[in-house]
Amino acid sequence: MDSVPYTERRNALTMNIDTDTVEGIVDLLHECNREVFDGYENHKGLLDDEFLNKLDRLVTLVRATLQNEKGVIVISGCGTSGRIGYLASTFFNQLCLERNLPKKYRYIIAAGNSALVTSVEATEDNPVAGATELKQVSEPFEHVLFIGITCGISAPFVGGQLEYCLDNPQKFTPVLIGFNPVSMARRILVPKWPDGKTFYDIALRMETTSGALVLNPIIGPEPIAGSSRMKSGTATKVMLDTAFYLASTSNTVKARDVIEEFKATIDRMKIERMDLATVVEQAGDW
Repeated sequence: MDSVPYTERRNALTMNIDTDTVEGIVDLLHECNREVFDGYENHKGLLDDEFLNKLDRLVTLVRATLQNEKGVIVISGCGTSGRIGYLASTFFNQLCLERNLPKKYRYIIAAGNSALVTSVEATEDNPVAGATELKQVSEPFEHVLFIGITCGISAPFVGGQLEYCLDNPQKFTPVLIGFNPVSMARRILVPKWPDGKTFYDIALRMETTSGALVLNPIIGPEPIAGSSRMKSGTATKVMLDTAFYLASTSNTVKARDVIEEFKATIDRMKIERMDLATVVEQAGDW
């Protein structure tokens, strides 16, 4: 089990979720979400000082890009990660427009917009396709802050984009978001990756490159084991929304304050557990 990445393990909290009551399922999902903030086992969550320092660095990078007339922020991912990138870019572009500013956010999702509403997995394993799409999106700009999201630190599509950024540091600043240690990054050879690289090679290079940033808090296994990102999706959205909001405001709000509010929101949802349980039960009936 120690060699299995945290994102692919079974969560002890939900081992018997399939036999629980509807109300019990809601409670278990809430407990799993709390691991995002409080940490998993001996690991720290999003409220850890070391992680918050890294998040502050992301805020600084985003703010500098927003202030650069020829800069852009590109968020990329596969599946759930790409959809969250789409949501973040759409929301914060709208905020830019409300302030009479140009749209500064772009998103990339593996397999294109059709993957926003359905699963399209083949492209996720193509690092060349990822790099090619990043080149196209970033062509009009002189500086690109690239945020690659791969919860398991495993998607070659994103890995190819990160590698392209690392090879072109004069234009790109790469950021990797995931939820495993770099040592657990995917080490499987990808046929379409030149020179026999693995994602581990790219993640290690990210970790040792001064201009790059790796944000990988260990928040533990998903409530339901497998690649459907529930808790990791929550953590990704909290991280992006916090960084983008703080970068776009002149208020003296701290990252900890924003994340504490997200945690409080999740806790308030438990108060409405009976209403949520009713929705879950109705969904099951459909």
